[in-house]
Amino acid sequence: MKNRLFSGILFGVLGLLIAIGPQTVFHVCPVGDIPMKCHWTARAEIGLGVLIAISGILLLLFSKAQVRMGLSISLFFQGVLAFLVPNVLIGVCGGIHMDCHKLTQPVLTILSALIIIASAINGIYLYQIDKRRNDSNVR
Repeated sequence: MKNRLFSGILFGVLGLLIAIGPQTVFHVCPVGDIPMKCHWTARAEIGLGVLIAISGILLLLFSKAQVRMGLSISLFFQGVLAFLVPNVLIGVCGGIHMDCHKLTQPVLTILSALIIIASAINGIYLYQIDKRRNDSNVR
């Protein structure tokens, strides 16, 4: 129960930070006549962040280790995608002096790395629990 509560809340908060952060806390560049790359990165991260938050809520709701392991695998790949959007797929503005390059990209990179690491650890933990349960049921 502790793992379920902790991991669900952790992924919910990280997902909300990814979704809402570029619009509120770690702003992207202001939109002028033509939206810059960082604007589209922030828009893509809204969808990814909401998906990560929903997956975190599902971790809270389901108790079977195998279902939660599948959600952790899904969260791992969602974290990889959240990492790739600002760094490879869309990117941020080219100028090093711009806010999106100094703040938004590093924060999104750190948050998505936390999701990748936490989901991998959670998946391994759940796999070991499921394996122990299956081994004890065989005997």
